[in-house]
Amino acid sequence: MREAVRRLRAHHRRIRDNIERRLQAFRRAGRLGPRGLFAEFAFCLLTPQSSARVCWRAVNDLRRMNLLFSAPTARLAAALRTVRFRHTKARRIVENRARWTVVLRRIRTTSDDAQLRDWLAEHVRGMGMKEASHFLRNIGRGSSLAILDRHILRRLAELGVIAAVPRTLTPARYREIEALMKSFASNNGIPMDHLDLLLWHRSTGDLFK
Repeated sequence: MREAVRRLRAHHRRIRDNIERRLQAFRRAGRLGPRGLFAEFAFCLLTPQSSARVCWRAVNDLRRMNLLFSAPTARLAAALRTVRFRHTKARRIVENRARWTVVLRRIRTTSDDAQLRDWLAEHVRGMGMKEASHFLRNIGRGSSLAILDRHILRRLAELGVIAAVPRTLTPARYREIEALMKSFASNNGIPMDHLDLLLWHRSTGDLFK
């Protein structure tokens, strides 16, 4: 495991500037208007068990066809043919679109990122701890939050940060692993918001959303 950590730190040195450019892009996204923020929000609703690049293309297609902000569920689902569980996810987009003003107000008035993440996970249908953390990262917030998808969890297990990949993640277990990840990041001189992208790149060779 020491060798795995050494390789990870070396990899961070090689791609640190690329990671910082990606984070800067996320911070710029955070300055988007309500529709731009909703596009990021919808993207995170689509990503569970689907490719991030496929989902982002789907969101952009919906915007290009003027469907994202007004189309009914059936029309959205038809357009989301490349996304897994498209009917359920289309329904979630429509449900959350109807209450976007409430969600947006909460985003803009809650300064504590952990509190906002917990509120989103509790009150937004289709958005758990991982998706809420993902959304906040993609709008330039949540720099101390973890996005615990299967790729990250596997890497954390390989590094000895956790004993094994958990079969399920309750909110309490999510926070426990997040705390372990923060400690690992601090002990190895890697910013927490870099560590997620670094582990993702180690798994996929990609730096995306």
